[in-house]
Amino acid sequence: MGCLPKVKLLGFDSQFLQLLSGTPVPPMLLTAPLSLTIIKLKRVNFMDLDQMGVVVCLIRSAWNLKELFIEASTELNLEQVSSDLKLLDCTTSPLSKLHQVKLTNISGFDPELEFIRFLLFSSPSLVKMTILEHPQLESAAALEVARKLLQFGQPSAVCIDFSSATPKKVFNFFSFALEPISVSRQNVP
Repeated sequence: MGCLPKVKLLGFDSQFLQLLSGTPVPPMLLTAPLSLTIIKLKRVNFMDLDQMGVVVCLIRSAWNLKELFIEASTELNLEQVSSDLKLLDCTTSPLSKLHQVKLTNISGFDPELEFIRFLLFSSPSLVKMTILEHPQLESAAALEVARKLLQFGQPSAVCIDFSSATPKKVFNFFSFALEPISVSRQNVP
């Protein structure tokens, strides 16, 4: 990516991420354009750990990243859950300039929630994280996702907006914003 010095926005879909995941992925790229401030990823499969390795590598390599937009894959029937994302180190290569994150089609799978936790605890400048649930997510499952998000406790003054892209039968609009919680970096799990 170092040969693209003026790139401000970088966007990939799952097919290109899958292609990249077929090669060994370093924790970070050695060179990245300093002008890169926005990354947009479509149809990211949080269940594919190789693909997630590519995503984390891209994010960590973008030193001036300010905005991150990720659309999750819509595979609701996957039962495979891995705890490998829990091993992501939130203190190595912090995403110091990331201000805004938008995640769409989130279903509440453990890898999705661990990635959200990684972003929260790796981004000291994060101001707003918008999470749109998957359109087929049942209201009870949405409440469970909200409960899990509340349990994270933010290490900085970040506002999380978790909402539905389409109105539910039970709720016309389901949204909440977490108030900043003061948590010292030493207490981060």
